Amino acid sequence: MFLERLALCWEWWDVEVALATNAALLQHEQVPEDLQPTLALINLEIVSYMGQKLPSWLACKEGYLKYLGEIKLINLKKCEMLPPLGQLLGLETVEISGMESISAVDDAFYGDGDGGTFPSLETLVFSEMPMLERWVKAKGEGDMFPRLERLMLIQCPKFNEFHVRLPLQSRLTVWLNNDKLLSSKFVGWQNLEGVTALEISGCEELRCLPPGIKHLYYLRRLEIVRCNNLTSLPDWLAQLKYLGDLILRDCAMLRCLPPGLKHLESLERLEISRCNNLMALPDWLAELKSLENLILRDCARLSFIPERLKQSPHIDMRIEGCPRLEL
Repeated sequence: MFLERLALCWEWWDVEVALATNAALLQHEQVPEDLQPTLALINLEIVSYMGQKLPSWLACKEGYLKYLGEIKLINLKKCEMLPPLGQLLGLETVEISGMESISAVDDAFYGDGDGGTFPSLETLVFSEMPMLERWVKAKGEGDMFPRLERLMLIQCPKFNEFHVRLPLQSRLTVWLNNDKLLSSKFVGWQNLEGVTALEISGCEELRCLPPGIKHLYYLRRLEIVRCNNLTSLPDWLAQLKYLGDLILRDCAMLRCLPPGLKHLESLERLEISRCNNLMALPDWLAELKSLENLILRDCARLSFIPERLKQSPHIDMRIEGCPRLEL
């Protein structure tokens, strides 16, 4: 039997106190260095490691760790560089969280493998990265993330440049404080053209959607959740001609749907849940020829639905927990 899963975890407080000297730090870094796993490793997790350098075997080439499919690096606050994971050709899932010193995703992350960059990667998560500002393209000519299906950015408040083109059919999830990314100053929306699903969740700083979203030409699903300062949606959303699902949940300040949305020719599903300042639905919703499902849940102040919308033969309307509505 060969070791297939390895988790290396430290208690944060105990380690921080123990590493008061350089000698103690070197000794701490030697622990994972000496625990070099077998070639059969499939899953690796390193949590609350306080070293400045990751073990050298993570940078090994020539087929080492070729079966590694998932890696999680969590709460590595003192690491100075991202490991060269791009040369691990079998990786399907990568989660990196709490690397507080990292300001860029660059060639240090890609490595110098000959098979392109992350040829098998399907899910990539960056979270709790307070200094991360930019994501640059690899210097090589190989394809970048050709199989990536989901990119998650969680609590990356300074992230403002994205220079990597994502493949078609990818999903982008933006959670919590990503102030720069959701501002008009963000550079790189055009590189996200292949994104077909966008979720924005828990972004309290969001008051209006950034106009760069217009570059998401193939966007089919837009989900906005727990953005309590969002008051309305922009008319230019109608430019997203493939948008089929629009989901609005827990947006406490949302008051209305702008008339420009009546040009969303592909919209098939509209869900509005727990948007307690929304008082009425517009009459033009009945004119959306592709709209098939209208879902209204727990909208406490919603009191008016146009008669034309109620009588529409092609819209399946489901209403739950809207006490002021009289149907």
